[in-house]
Amino acid sequence: NVRVRQAGTADSPEPRLNVVGDELNIDDADTPDAQLSVRGTGNRLARVMARSLTLEGREIQVHQGENRLWIDGAGQMSFPPLAPRVKPMGEVLFQNRQPIGDGTPNGSGPRRPPPITVVWKGRMDFDGQTARFQRDVQVRGTQRLESGELLEAFILGGLLDVSLSHRLSFADGAAPPDLTLGAMTFGGHIYIEGRTTQSGLVTATHRMQMHNLTLDQATGRLHGDGPGWLSTVRLEDGQQGLLPGVAGPMPGQAVPVSLPPGAPLPGPATPVAAPRLVYLHVEFSRSVDGNLNARHVEFSDQVQAIFGPVARWEDELDWRNPDAAGEQGAGLKCERLAVGQLGGAGDGSPSVELEATGSAVVEGQRFLARGARISYSQVKDMLLLAGDGRSDAEFYRKPRANPLKPDTVARTIMYWRRDNRLEISGGRYIDLSPYTSELMRGGRRP
Repeated sequence: NVRVRQAGTADSPEPRLNVVGDELNIDDADTPDAQLSVRGTGNRLARVMARSLTLEGREIQVHQGENRLWIDGAGQMSFPPLAPRVKPMGEVLFQNRQPIGDGTPNGSGPRRPPPITVVWKGRMDFDGQTARFQRDVQVRGTQRLESGELLEAFILGGLLDVSLSHRLSFADGAAPPDLTLGAMTFGGHIYIEGRTTQSGLVTATHRMQMHNLTLDQATGRLHGDGPGWLSTVRLEDGQQGLLPGVAGPMPGQAVPVSLPPGAPLPGPATPVAAPRLVYLHVEFSRSVDGNLNARHVEFSDQVQAIFGPVARWEDELDWRNPDAAGEQGAGLKCERLAVGQLGGAGDGSPSVELEATGSAVVEGQRFLARGARISYSQVKDMLLLAGDGRSDAEFYRKPRANPLKPDTVARTIMYWRRDNRLEISGGRYIDLSPYTSELMRGGRRP
């Protein structure tokens, strides 16, 4: 039960270094090259706390002269929590920077997010600003998003490098009080699992798999190598408040099943329709790049995706079969897919925008479309097909007698799925037979 505290200064009275363990050894304590080793015994781990950082391990070693700390074996390190993300200036007239609840169903008050924790099984080396973790690295963290939702994430990888915003000195404890997490670079096979919640209610679940992931908290930059995939399920149309009292699991646990349509809510609530869940799955071969602050991500090379409603949180759609998306969904193939989340549908809920380029093909139960560029707006429920000057966009209705002959060929084609309506610009060919048949059945000539 050894405890050592390096006292603060008059300007900064907070202790600069705290050491707790069962055996402490200090060499050259009266020189700039002082070396410290602290061990735990039994089930108790040694602990070193420096400013807002905490390290735990069987044996922790510090070399003040080299400003180096290392743990040869398994351990855990905690970093300061991530700062809340706020909307960029210009997007809103007024920005409320106060957290909007503590994550409980009644949202009784603001709560500081928990620290970022890293657990590893191999070795850790830290030079005061950059830390490297080896073998079976696990990261858990929480961040308040600009939408007010709380994002909880769990990341598993083989290797991790973490950088801090400022350098920490083990000799004098010098470091600014606002020490923050910088870039995180994962090596090897990466798996991500997470969820977003609001007032204790699950609003989305996320899973992702890739290689060599980089996340920069300062800039929001994201990069990962393929092949990989992303899968997400989200409540649509801002219906997050329809399930009071039903809170989701922590990352790594099973996701709760949503209520079936028409099922009664928990407690003495009146029956209402269950919220609509929307599923998106993307497969990619080369890379994924994006910016978390801008809510934008791009997948490249042999991209295949499916988008459509599901009944339960754990349900999946077969991304190889476009018909699995149902009448309100679609499958997609292209060379590059950009996915963006805008701040708003009319009810204030997030709206997804997709843009596919490079031999893009989108297919649903009632249509098939081809074009050099295909974009989709969720808030408008509209597909935009465009050619590239050398080839035109093509649109096929389903079912069709001749699968090789399109119903419409034009420079641009807009299709509103909700209304089953087309708008054509620069038309080259239009098959009017389906419409003339309808007119003739009504006793009118076209």
